[in-house]
Amino acid sequence: MLAQEPLSDLISGPEFVEYPYDAYRRLTADAPVYRASDDHLLVCGFKLCQEILTDSATFGQRPAAYPNFHSMDPPEHTRLRRLVSHGFSPRAIRAYQHRIEYFADQLLTGLKPRGRMNLIKDFALPLPTLVITEMLGVPYADGELWEDWANAIHRHTAIPEWVDTPKSRELVTAAAAAATAETEYFRKLVDERRRHRGEDLISVLVAAEEDGDRLSEEELLYTLVLLLGAGHHTSVNLIGNGMRALLAEPAQFALLRARPDLIDNAVEEMLRIDPPLQVEPRKALRDTEIAGEPVPAGTLVHCILAAANRDPAVFDDPDRFDVARPNAKRHLAFSMGIHHCLGAPLARAEGRTAVRELLSRLDGLRLDGDSDHDGLYRLRGLADLPVAWTV
Repeated sequence: MLAQEPLSDLISGPEFVEYPYDAYRRLTADAPVYRASDDHLLVCGFKLCQEILTDSATFGQRPAAYPNFHSMDPPEHTRLRRLVSHGFSPRAIRAYQHRIEYFADQLLTGLKPRGRMNLIKDFALPLPTLVITEMLGVPYADGELWEDWANAIHRHTAIPEWVDTPKSRELVTAAAAAATAETEYFRKLVDERRRHRGEDLISVLVAAEEDGDRLSEEELLYTLVLLLGAGHHTSVNLIGNGMRALLAEPAQFALLRARPDLIDNAVEEMLRIDPPLQVEPRKALRDTEIAGEPVPAGTLVHCILAAANRDPAVFDDPDRFDVARPNAKRHLAFSMGIHHCLGAPLARAEGRTAVRELLSRLDGLRLDGDSDHDGLYRLRGLADLPVAWTV
């Protein structure tokens, strides 16, 4: 029997970022709680991740240098999230459903005669961009600016935190410049909406008030940066990762075309099998333990959501993609607890519309070459996904 590769090697090389699921399988089986370093603990088991993510009194967020509600603990988090949620209520998302369908139809009407496309650049990226630019009330062309800013910031966080690899000065400088440019972009928009209110999301957030409380300008600016950076790419990666998984399984593809009533469940299975968000870090707020492992206060505990989603204790045959999986929706792709993804309803709406329209409009849809990963870790997605269909 050949000796197994050490776990430390499995989670530190470039192959891990490209395809982490072999490492997750080993970690889940051999060390569902794994100390990657003195300060970093990896947790892969579904039940353990669930317990950590729902225990905000013991496992909190690392404070950020700016008022980002995702990086806050109660009561500040509770206050900010309550105000921001005005723009992401189920009613607000339902009101946008027809616009998501309209944009998907417009894109596919233009693409269909071509017979092939890069599904990421030609569809998965433009669709959420069209939706969010309309929601914010800004020109679609501004999406190119956001993409450049987001890529600079995400490249800064591409390497997992527990890997001791110094970041280049250029990488750090580019990320800082992008964050500054994005903040100033939104500052101008917020100033304009304070003078001239509209129906868009920025106007909703400017006007958001509860019990006499409002968002400050800095809170509003960084909330918009957060929503754009995390939420927009979640939808892009959901569509890209999910369609790659579906097209790689002809039997599942045929089943879904024959049973469109399974679309909602198929999207949940896409989120489970290859989620856009791979990991959620938490900081131990006091000395504690996880499954008997001592966890001193200050330790960063990384809940590997993508590993938990393939825990065989919860999901039968977990590496198999199954659009009819009975408990697909039990995944942790949008995290859990008080920091459950605020934009999850929007991502789901965009995902199910995209999948339904692609399957119904493009006959003979199939993979047409190799896909390329975008090189990022925490927000996992594709740079290219070539597909073709019958014209």
